Amino acid sequence: MAGIDSLIAKPFRLGITGHRPDKLGGYNDYENLRGPLMLKMRDFFLEKGVTTLVSGMALGTDQWATETALDLGIRVAAMIPCLNQEKLWPAISQAYYHALLDRIRKAEGHIIYVSLQNYEKGCMHRRNLEIVNSSEEMLAVWTGSKGGTRDCVRTAVQAGLPVTVLNPNTMEFQKHEVNLYHRLLAESDGSENW
Repeated sequence: MAGIDSLIAKPFRLGITGHRPDKLGGYNDYENLRGPLMLKMRDFFLEKGVTTLVSGMALGTDQWATETALDLGIRVAAMIPCLNQEKLWPAISQAYYHALLDRIRKAEGHIIYVSLQNYEKGCMHRRNLEIVNSSEEMLAVWTGSKGGTRDCVRTAVQAGLPVTVLNPNTMEFQKHEVNLYHRLLAESDGSENW
């Protein structure tokens, strides 16, 4: 007979990081990878038993993961890097962002501003650090390229968090293997000393 612990869902916080739409087929949702990625993330969230998604609310992966989580009834903790993050986005992107924030509020999620200042150098890195520190595991939609996603993966690996990479080019998951991530990270910046 199974113990009571196996019958009670335990809280599980998953952090999300990933590319913006420009690396995922563009900003047109009819042509980009939004739909296929949301389906893969949906299956991953259900398989893992995610109870809270920790999202930086950036365009692309973060917002698509947030929408997916909310559709599944998963609580979202939005780690917003700074005030007016969306200020320079197109009007349609701003509307989508604000609609997601409204849904998070209505679902009794959390909206946390990492900085109460407008954009400043380093605020995205501090946001990524908060996501890692607030999560038990990370899902990265990452091609292996340089940039903020790579930096967030590096921070998570250094913190000892399990990381699963969903490669948007192949739509396949790569499970956490420390040596694999050290190799991927080294290849993405040319460093062999990672």
